[in-house]
Amino acid sequence: MRSEELVQDLKRYLEKNYHRSLKIGGLCVERYGSEQYICRRFRQIVGKSPKQYLMQLRLHHAARKLRTTEMAVYQAAFSCGFTDINNFCKQFRQCYGCSPSEYRQANAAEK
Repeated sequence: MRSEELVQDLKRYLEKNYHRSLKIGGLCVERYGSEQYICRRFRQIVGKSPKQYLMQLRLHHAARKLRTTEMAVYQAAFSCGFTDINNFCKQFRQCYGCSPSEYRQANAAEK
């Protein structure tokens, strides 16, 4: 398989399994044989590391759940693969510029 196909395969896997507990290093070794190679190629092709891409996916899905459901913040976080609510809130604020609760209030009309 060419490196572009490997990267696309990893992207699809992450998109389908973002809500699970994933270890990027182990996943790369298990599926592709080399963590260093696939992570380097992923960054070259996608523009971010697989770990950063996974974080972006999780945050995107959590934000959608906050906009479209009445799910509690911690439930939205855990359902998207986060295991630490404090880390989720920190990452969410870095990405969206506000807390998850503030984001929900500002985007409540999108339901």
